[in-house]
Amino acid sequence: MKLNEIKKEKIDSCGLIAYCDYIAFIIHQGLKTNDFEGLLSKIGNINLDLTELGSLRSTTKFIKLEDLQGKKYLITIAEEI
Repeated sequence: MKLNEIKKEKIDSCGLIAYCDYIAFIIHQGLKTNDFEGLLSKIGNINLDLTELGSLRSTTKFIKLEDLQGKKYLITIAEEI
Protein backbone atom coordinates (compact mmCIF):
# COMPACT_ATOMS: atom_id res chain seq x y z
CA MET A 1 0.00 0.00 0.00
CA LYS A 2 1.39 3.40 -0.97
CA LEU A 3 0.75 6.65 0.82
CA ASN A 4 -1.05 8.12 -2.18
CA GLU A 5 -3.37 5.08 -2.24
CA ILE A 6 -4.75 5.62 1.25
CA LYS A 7 -7.02 8.35 2.48
CA LYS A 8 -5.39 9.99 5.47
CA GLU A 9 -8.65 11.44 6.66
CA LYS A 10 -11.55 9.30 7.77
CA ILE A 11 -14.69 10.89 9.15
CA ASP A 12 -16.15 9.05 12.13
CA SER A 13 -19.75 9.17 13.27
CA CYS A 14 -19.09 12.37 15.26
CA GLY A 15 -17.69 14.16 12.22
CA LEU A 16 -14.14 14.21 13.61
CA ILE A 17 -11.15 13.20 11.51
CA ALA A 18 -9.47 9.89 12.38
CA TYR A 19 -5.96 9.21 11.08
CA CYS A 20 -5.86 5.42 11.56
CA ASP A 21 -4.92 4.85 7.89
CA TYR A 22 -2.04 7.29 8.06
CA ILE A 23 -0.74 6.00 11.40
CA ALA A 24 -0.96 2.39 10.18
CA PHE A 25 0.97 3.34 7.03
CA ILE A 26 3.75 5.01 9.05
CA ILE A 27 4.04 2.01 11.41
CA HIS A 28 4.01 -0.47 8.51
CA GLN A 29 6.74 1.39 6.62
CA GLY A 30 8.77 1.68 9.83
CA LEU A 31 8.60 -2.05 10.44
CA LYS A 32 9.74 -2.79 6.90
CA THR A 33 12.63 -0.32 6.87
CA ASN A 34 13.85 -0.35 10.47
CA ASP A 35 14.24 -4.06 11.29
CA PHE A 36 18.03 -3.68 11.32
CA GLU A 37 18.51 -6.83 13.41
CA GLY A 38 16.45 -8.88 10.95
CA LEU A 39 14.30 -10.39 13.71
CA LEU A 40 11.02 -10.17 11.78
CA SER A 41 10.40 -12.92 9.25
CA LYS A 42 6.96 -11.77 8.06
CA ILE A 43 5.30 -8.36 8.03
CA GLY A 44 1.74 -8.55 6.79
CA ASN A 45 -0.29 -5.95 4.96
CA ILE A 46 -2.48 -3.36 6.64
CA ASN A 47 -5.89 -4.97 7.19
CA LEU A 48 -9.25 -3.24 7.63
CA ASP A 49 -11.88 -3.91 10.28
CA LEU A 50 -14.65 -5.37 8.14
CA THR A 51 -18.01 -7.00 8.84
CA GLU A 52 -18.78 -10.50 7.64
CA LEU A 53 -20.33 -8.93 4.52
CA GLY A 54 -17.21 -6.88 3.78
CA SER A 55 -18.51 -3.49 4.90
CA LEU A 56 -16.27 -1.15 6.87
CA ARG A 57 -17.02 -1.65 10.58
CA SER A 58 -14.63 0.99 11.95
CA THR A 59 -11.49 2.92 11.11
CA THR A 60 -9.42 0.35 13.08
CA LYS A 61 -6.46 -1.15 11.22
CA PHE A 62 -4.45 -4.33 11.91
CA ILE A 63 -0.93 -5.41 11.00
CA LYS A 64 0.11 -9.04 11.56
CA LEU A 65 3.76 -9.96 11.87
CA GLU A 66 5.94 -12.90 12.83
CA ASP A 67 9.42 -13.16 14.29
CA LEU A 68 12.17 -15.58 13.28
CA GLN A 69 11.07 -18.07 15.95
CA GLY A 70 7.53 -18.20 14.56
CA LYS A 71 5.90 -16.15 17.33
CA LYS A 72 3.00 -14.14 15.90
CA TYR A 73 2.05 -10.56 16.78
CA LEU A 74 -0.89 -8.30 16.01
CA ILE A 75 -0.57 -4.53 15.97
CA THR A 76 -3.90 -2.73 16.29
CA ILE A 77 -4.38 0.94 15.42
CA ALA A 78 -7.68 2.21 16.77
CA GLU A 79 -9.27 5.41 17.95
CA GLU A 80 -9.44 5.73 21.72
CA ILE A 81 -13.07 6.13 22.65
